[in-house]
Formats: sequence, C-alpha cells, structure tokens
Amino acid sequence: MWPAHLFFTIQSLDATQPDGLAKYTYSSWKLADDGTLHGRAVNDKIIPDTTSSPAKVQKLLRANLKNPELLGEEIVFVKDK
Repeated sequence: MWPAHLFFTIQSLDATQPDGLAKYTYSSWKLADDGTLHGRAVNDKIIPDTTSSPAKVQKLLRANLKNPELLGEEIVFVKDK
C-alpha cells in the first residue's frame, strides 16, 4: 500500500548555487483518472532552502504534513491529443 503523501526530489541540471552545489526541489505529484498530472512544489518558507540534509528535510516534511501552507499552488499538465 502506498503512503498518503509521496514526495519527489527533482534536481535542476543547469542551476547550481554559488558554492557549486546542485539545486534541488521537493514536490508532490498525482496522476488523475482523466490522465492529467497535478503537481505542487514544497513551500520554501516551510522547508527552507538552507535545510542542510535530506534527513532534516524528511523530518520537516513529516512535521508539516497537515500544514495547508506546505505545498504551493497546483500546476496541471494535460496530454496533447
């Protein structure tokens, strides 16, 4: 059985920070019955960009699962016919 919330880590391949580290984004995605893909990025005010490890990100995600501000505005992708 799948957990209630699935989060994905996405690395931007062409965006590095001044210190040379790769930039990552955390987001949640779901595929609707009609085939549309719905995505929402994690709010960087709730999970700051300065969070220093994946373990700390996971801890903050778990602590904020019920926080309505955790995820940003939804974007929807529709497959071209």
